[in-house]
Order: sequence, then structure tokens, then C-alpha cells
Amino acid sequence: MKILSQRSWILPLLKAGVAAGLLAGLGYYLDPMRIWERLQEMDSNALWAVLALGALGILVQWIKWYRLLVVFRPETTWGEGLNSLLLGFALGLFSPGRLGELGRGVLLGGKQATWVGLSAVDRLCSAAVSVLLAWLGLAVLYPAAALSALGVVVLIAGGLGLVWVGIRRRLGQREGWRRVAEVVGQIPRPVWLQICLWSVVFNLVFFVQFYLLLASWGPLPAEALWGVPLFFGFKVLLPFSIMDIGVREAVAVLVFTPLQLDSTVAFNAAFLQFMLNVLFPGVAGWVLLYGQVHRRLGDRRSLRGQSALSLETRRQI
Repeated sequence: MKILSQRSWILPLLKAGVAAGLLAGLGYYLDPMRIWERLQEMDSNALWAVLALGALGILVQWIKWYRLLVVFRPETTWGEGLNSLLLGFALGLFSPGRLGELGRGVLLGGKQATWVGLSAVDRLCSAAVSVLLAWLGLAVLYPAAALSALGVVVLIAGGLGLVWVGIRRRLGQREGWRRVAEVVGQIPRPVWLQICLWSVVFNLVFFVQFYLLLASWGPLPAEALWGVPLFFGFKVLLPFSIMDIGVREAVAVLVFTPLQLDSTVAFNAAFLQFMLNVLFPGVAGWVLLYGQVHRRLGDRRSLRGQSALSLETRRQI
């Protein structure tokens, strides 16, 4: 048990190290003072539109997640769906690629494998749309590279498919994994179509939001429009650090600097979007989780107190 405990710290430490190393490298390359000066030059009026789009993005995720939940839990209320979504934001804060969101259903009861399967479907649909739109951006900006990238993606997808078949056979005897596979197979086709369409809307909302963030420092080159989906696609494919810190900002700099955009603007836009779309919802999720746990502990203590009082009354009688 001691060895397992020690090993459990290795991956988080590596992820934290990646985040720290990338931020240090970006700080050396960009100059922190220059980043701060450019941040102060931002048009603050654009923040209202950016905040509104952030709220719209959460609304889209809420609808998409609720539509999946009611397939297997018809009695789910909209409030329960929102609470579950915010909890996923909280759990996703400290995981690469926000994989912690797979634990959204931890307070819903029932078999957790069901909620893990639905969370995976939700996340993978959004990620697949991000990568597809990123490829379109790559095709516009770098046609030759897009053809090569398409070939690599096909090879990787084929390899991952073979690996998945092998893993599924090995893990098929485990009830949890078997339940996840069953959940994915039981989602009706119309629901699949709805989830895919909502995933497109979800991506487009955040594309517009990020474009407005970039534009809040001044006019943008025409190529920046296609750089936005490219930025999101690369970010999805590189889940290597805690909360994607460092990776997000490094990808923004690498994508937009060749497009004649100030690298400090790209850095600041990526960091602000992290604050608005990841950190703030995640903190709200942790507040919700604390309230839920505190309430349940209070209910248990109340029940224990009532049981003890009832037992004492019986003794007196």
C-alpha cells in the first residue's frame, strides 16, 4: 500500500512540473512585465460580451449534459443536471484535459459506471468536433500540412481503434467497464445526433469568445479567424499539465505568433479564457460540493441524534 501511495503522487507531480516548466519558459520568452502591460491595455468593454458568451457556453453544456442524463435517469431535474455539471467542473480543475469531469455523477446515486460513460460521451463528442474544426483551420492556413495531418490522424485513429478493441476484450470481464460500454451502446441515435449538434454549438460559442478576447487589443489579421479553431484543437490533443496550465498559453503563442499577432496578446487571451471558462466554474463547483457534503453530514448527524433520543426515551419508558 505504501508503494501504491508513493506512485499515486508521481503523475500529479509530473503534470505540475510540466505546467511550471511551460510557464517559466513562456515568462522567459515573453517577459512578465510586458505581459502585464499588455493586459492593462485591453479594452475592458469587450469583457461584457466575453462574459455573456461564457455564460452561454455553460448553458449549452448544461442542455447537452441534461439530454444525456434523462436517457438513463428520466426523473432528473434541470437543477440536478446543473449541479452535476458544476461538480464536474470542480473535479476537472486538477486533471489534465479536465478528465476529472468523468466524475460528474458522483452525487447522482446509482451505478457510477453509467455516469462515467455518459460523461465520456459528452467530452469525446466535444473533443472530436474541436479536432475536426481545427483540421479545417489547418487546411486553410497550411494546406500541405493539413494533408499530412489528415494521414497521421487516420493512422492514429486506426491504431487507437485496435488498442480499444484489445482493451475492451481484456476489461470486458470487469463489470464497471462492461457497464460503460453498455451505456454507450444504449444511447439512442437521435440523442447522439443532438449531442453532436450541441457540441458544434458549444465549440462555436467559445471560438467567438476567444476571437473577441484577441480582438479586445485591436484589429486582428484575417488569418487569426482560422487560427482560433487550430488553437482549440491543439489544446485538446495536448492534455499534459494540471488544469492545462502552460499548455493552453504555449499553444496560443505557437499558433498566433506566425499569424503576425503579438505573442503577449495570445498569452493573455488564453489565460483570461482559462479564468472565465475553467477556474471560475470550477470554484463554483467546489462551493457546491462543499455545501452538498456539509448538508449530508448534517442530515446524518440529525438522524443519529433522533435515533439516540428515541432510544433514550424507550429506556425511560
